[in-house]
Amino acid sequence: MLMFSKLKKKSQEKKIEKEASKAPAEKKHSHDKAAKEQVAPKECVVARDMPIGEAARTSGAAPEIMFSYGLHCLGCGMMAFETIEQGCSAHGMSEEEIDKLVGELNEAAQSEMKASKDAKD
Repeated sequence: MLMFSKLKKKSQEKKIEKEASKAPAEKKHSHDKAAKEQVAPKECVVARDMPIGEAARTSGAAPEIMFSYGLHCLGCGMMAFETIEQGCSAHGMSEEEIDKLVGELNEAAQSEMKASKDAKD
């Protein structure tokens, strides 16, 4: 359990650093708590820190996308607790591969949301 906590903390620290580097210059000040606690942009449905099971439910295509990356986590009991980033890291995926996976999951979710909205209009 201690190792899981350390991995989660390290994962969160990496995310904060990455998001802070993308933030506008005025939000990069070390005293600005908001810059350290940034979350994914509103147009994102899936984030690296989202549990795998939750991410799999964001679109009908999500399970297939995950399988294409070699993530067969949907049958695993940890999918409710382990984040996308933790699962991908455990399977040896690079940071770039994780970003690409999250991007594809977001594209699929946004596409389905747009189609659903268009159908209602």
